[in-house]
Amino acid sequence: MELLTVSLKLAKEAAAEVTKEAVKATETAAEFGKVGEVIETEQVRFGKLGAGDCGKPISFGSLASGEFKKNPNYLRWKDGINVGEVGKGWIEELTNEIAAIFGNDNIKVSKQYFMNNAGINTYLGQLIYDPNYLRKAGNEYGMDTILGTLSHEVGHRVVHNIGLESEITPYENEACADYIAGLTARLCKLDSTHRLVWYRKYHLTESTLENPSEQKHLLGG
Repeated sequence: MELLTVSLKLAKEAAAEVTKEAVKATETAAEFGKVGEVIETEQVRFGKLGAGDCGKPISFGSLASGEFKKNPNYLRWKDGINVGEVGKGWIEELTNEIAAIFGNDNIKVSKQYFMNNAGINTYLGQLIYDPNYLRKAGNEYGMDTILGTLSHEVGHRVVHNIGLESEITPYENEACADYIAGLTARLCKLDSTHRLVWYRKYHLTESTLENPSEQKHLLGG
């Protein structure tokens, strides 16, 4: 999880320091990812936040700047969400905005009805979702739980990209994805209570719910 901490620091530092730390992060990921197998260069792009002109500061795009909250597609969710408002194009746009926070990636999105879930093929970078699942989650637990779901799936892709997937247990993988979803909520100033309501039903134990420090950690605090 060192790279996630580095990412937070990078966002607050001057451009020169950003470049230096980004290079370090990339080298660390490359070396760690070579435990037991060779990781292709394209899979270790997580830390390349300073790609291109190294003199330019990092930009987290419309999600972190809050611009996406002015998007008509997002505003339509405020009065309730129907299936037509979680279309493939919009979900793919949001997914890649989230992915761009953590590195240079390109995730393809497709719909599959009646799966009642969302998931990602981490190797191919292919996210599959059931529109009814996202619609129901957004309506029952709050609209930003949709972004929480997408962030969780992107989190699995990040774990894969930095070479951790084969080095940790499935439980640890889920914990990492949850952390990345919380980190995204923090960076993008999402309504974290939406996702917490969802976690209360599906993930959190009673002891975690009663422990404020655990909740803060879950939300990337």
